[in-house]
Amino acid sequence: TRQILEQGYVAKSQYTEDVAGITRRFDEIVQAGENLLKNSGNPQNVDGWGYYDPGLSPVVTISTNPIYYNESRKLFKIENASDTTKVAASQRFNTKRNTTYTISFDAIGSDNLKNATFYFLAKKKGETENFTKVFTLADKIAIPQDRITRYYFTINSEEYDEAFLRFDNTGSSNGQPASLYFGDIDVYEGSRSEERFSRNAE
Repeated sequence: TRQILEQGYVAKSQYTEDVAGITRRFDEIVQAGENLLKNSGNPQNVDGWGYYDPGLSPVVTISTNPIYYNESRKLFKIENASDTTKVAASQRFNTKRNTTYTISFDAIGSDNLKNATFYFLAKKKGETENFTKVFTLADKIAIPQDRITRYYFTINSEEYDEAFLRFDNTGSSNGQPASLYFGDIDVYEGSRSEERFSRNAE
């Protein structure tokens, strides 16, 4: 079944976590070429990840989740017990001008996560600001807690030469630590159909 949702549609597909997840990622790599992001899948540390202002300590950590490959693969986690936003940013990567890029990643939220926002932030060569163009991939969306959801977004780089991704945990609904998990993050040149695959917990 399909329903219209935001920029695209949801395609629900139920299959076993390990085999289908690995097959999906292999298919994406074969079809799309080189991932522009380093340290983006099954991370063992937070190298290259942090806050987008240099020198500030990153709030992102490495974690596992029971429904994510039976805890055999790691993901990034932003924990937030406040009602203000905490963010994590990727390392920068070069982009070609006026080129289509597809961004995809898995995400899981805790039951008290208010919502999450995802950005593609870009600038031109020689600009001194951290970014001068904001591409909002998704704004304040609910992240399911009982399944892994893979998100796909397609953007055009316009007249910009480099970019990075930003993941926002917008806060807790009850004052207790709320977690945003994200992993297997890909940035590829080219486009594909805008889909989100929801994988039910085993």
